[in-house]
Formats: sequence, C-alpha cells, structure tokens
Amino acid sequence: MPTKRHVLDLLQRDELLQVVDHFELDVRDRRVKSQLVDAIAAARRPSLTEILEVLSRDCLKDLCKSFDLKDGGREKAVFVERILLGRCGKSRSPRTLGRSTPSYSAKVSREDGCSTWSRSYA
Repeated sequence: MPTKRHVLDLLQRDELLQVVDHFELDVRDRRVKSQLVDAIAAARRPSLTEILEVLSRDCLKDLCKSFDLKDGGREKAVFVERILLGRCGKSRSPRTLGRSTPSYSAKVSREDGCSTWSRSYA
C-alpha cells in the first residue's frame, strides 16, 4: 500500500489545491507544490482513503498507472481499492511494494529421475 505522502507527491498542483480546498486546510503559500504536500501530509483529518475519494476518476486512473496497477474500469471505488490494497498489478517488482516473491528451481532428487520443484523467497 502506498503512503499518503507518496500519493501526494504524484499529484499535480491543481489536484493538491482541490484536496486543500475540500478539507479546508491552511497553507502558507498555495503556489508552492511542496507546501501543499506538506500541509496535507501533516493534517490528521484527511486519511489516504478520504483524499483518494476527492480526486477525479482520471486522476485515480493515472495513479494506478504510476503504481503499475490495472487501470481499467469506470467506477472510482475500484480505483481507490486498487491503490489502497496495491493489488491487481501488471508486473510489480517486490522492491516497489516491500514484498518478497517466490523463485522456483527444479531439482532432480528422486531416484526415478523426476524433477521436484522447490520454492524460496528472495
């Protein structure tokens, strides 16, 4: 699951302003993207779920692409769920999501010469 700050860093300034206005957050300088990100990230009220629900469908679709998740569908709720759960990926690398993936190797260990598979996690 991506962090709140990671998602905010991917948003454009206009999208950040939309979140700031929706949750009525105070920002020192609304023209500076980093200050918008800092204000939203520091605020307790808008959780990542609440932030995602405010964003447009196209923005959510772009976020799915950024996280290498499937971007098909029409419902905003589907995109929000994919981003929050980090599932339905196309080809995620384990380092991106902090998970390890199994690697398989064949071993010939039986007397009849048949292969057996072993699984190890990287």
